[in-house]
Amino acid sequence: MTMAKRGVGLAVLMAALTAGCGAATSEYMRPIAGPEPAGMPPGKAKVFFVRPSNFANKVVFTIIDERGYFLGDSTAGARFAVFLDPGEHYFIAWTETTETVKATLVPGRTYYVEVRAKMGIWKARASLWAVNRKSGLMQQIPSYLSETTVTTPDFAAGQAYLNSLGQELPNAAKQGLQAYNGYSADEKRDVVLEPDDGQP
Repeated sequence: MTMAKRGVGLAVLMAALTAGCGAATSEYMRPIAGPEPAGMPPGKAKVFFVRPSNFANKVVFTIIDERGYFLGDSTAGARFAVFLDPGEHYFIAWTETTETVKATLVPGRTYYVEVRAKMGIWKARASLWAVNRKSGLMQQIPSYLSETTVTTPDFAAGQAYLNSLGQELPNAAKQGLQAYNGYSADEKRDVVLEPDDGQP
């Protein structure tokens, strides 16, 4: 691609990312009216995926785990939570490239992952950041909660759609694990949730 064509492509991309004022929604996510449900099922950990920025608000990012399970769609200015079994999990942003957070969860604690949009070649990509004690992001949790609206995943519908994509889904999960294994030690500091990174 020539520099001139690349410049045109980036200009088109920027226009698409900033066009209009309404954020995209997902048919696999449901808005929650009123107070956010509190509490946690016994023996489970809670993980919030928060996307406070409105950059690339026309783009929806699908989050899966290492098994190819649908966790939710991340939309601009919104958050959602999932309840998971304790132990090791990988959270994968399935976009033009895959980026991954590794989490070791303990029951009864609440963890946070920030979803950020960044520039790709032809469309926005997702970047995942572990809100841990090393990243300095834990102090942002109050603003995460105050600046985002609440949605909840329709797991059955979201999973059915992903399953309809055939081999694309297991390939994305495999790529997510490969992405994590390719991170340097410095990069892993920003993409790892340790058990004590969860809030009681």
